[in-house]
This record gives sequence, structure tokens and C-alpha cells, in this order.
Amino acid sequence: MPADPAADPAPVDETTSSAPASKPKEPAEKKAEEPAESVAQEQARLAAEGYVEIMAISASGLTEQLTFEGHSTADAKYAVKAVGADWTAEADEAAAGYLDVMPMSGPELQDQLEFDGFTPEQAAHGVAAAGL
Repeated sequence: MPADPAADPAPVDETTSSAPASKPKEPAEKKAEEPAESVAQEQARLAAEGYVEIMAISASGLTEQLTFEGHSTADAKYAVKAVGADWTAEADEAAAGYLDVMPMSGPELQDQLEFDGFTPEQAAHGVAAAGL
């Protein structure tokens, strides 16, 4: 009797299998990785975090302060963005701080906050938050 090929399949040589070879799976689409923070950026960010922690300051005032200290403009701008401060809350805090040390009218406080680098909208919010 001839052998039934379905009943007794020939051994499969796994090295010549027609199945695709398994290889590590790679994501269909690689996400663009953000470059690591440079040492100069880190130093600017740490300085920015310190300022935001101890005082009310505007984004432009912080950029100016960091560049005054010798950080490049690019590193200072990076730090201001990286610190993630709520600049409107900073304006509110600055407004309250001014009124703690001197009497000011609403328009005078608005002008002072804008002079400090807050946007007109942030300054107006600060004035309103201070009750003026």
C-alpha cells in the first residue's frame, strides 16, 4: 500500500520554511524624538525655574533677565517655554505684590505691569484680580 502523504507528512526543515522569518517588530511610524536638553538649556531652565519660584515675573522679563546673566537668547527663550509658568497668574501675583508695598490706581498698576513685560491682557487680569 502506498503511503498516504497527508497521514504521514514529511518532516519540515525549519531553516527552509516558507513562513516569513520573525524579526523584531518596529512601529509602523516612528515618532520624532525631541532632542535632549543641552547643558546650556538646562542651566537656563534651572535659572528660570528659580526666578518663577521666588518672584512674580513676566515671560519677557524672564527672557531679559536670563540674557542679562549671559544665557543666549535661544536658551533663554527655551527656558521660558520649558518652565511652563502661568503668565497670567504671574501678573496677578505681581499686581498683589505692588499693592502690598505702595498704593496705586488701576491705570497706574496696569502701566507698571506692562512696563514689567506683561501683555496688556495679563496686566488687565492682574489689575482686576487685585480688585481695581
